[in-house]
Amino acid sequence: MANRLVRAIEASTVRVAKSLMQCAVALYLNASDKQHREAMMIRLQSGLFIILLLGLAGSHAKAEEVWSLDGFKAPESVLFDAKRNVFYVSNIAGDLAGRDGVGYLSKVSPDGKLQAAEWVTGFNAPKGLVMQGDTLFVT
Repeated sequence: MANRLVRAIEASTVRVAKSLMQCAVALYLNASDKQHREAMMIRLQSGLFIILLLGLAGSHAKAEEVWSLDGFKAPESVLFDAKRNVFYVSNIAGDLAGRDGVGYLSKVSPDGKLQAAEWVTGFNAPKGLVMQGDTLFVT
């Protein structure tokens, strides 16, 4: 039932996009000056972009759980370091905005094994993670 509904919505979206394109082309060809044509083109692009987004909203990718791991304290971010073949996990552990120094980073292998529960400690609610070269930045 849900799949038929999604297919119907997608087909309807394609029909609306086709009709909008035909109308926009006709209006564009009948536009009197360059400035009016440019305004029409911007409207056309915006409309088609919205229709594209609506069409994509109906198609859902299915995620499959590969593994899961317990034991974290308010995990916030995960970053994969391909060079070292490890995931870094930031754990807030205490107050979200607090300066309590109880936050920490964990290391997890790609197969889901906890390599180091409290690899680096003493953070104040660590959140974002980013790798720049060989340096791991924590916010």
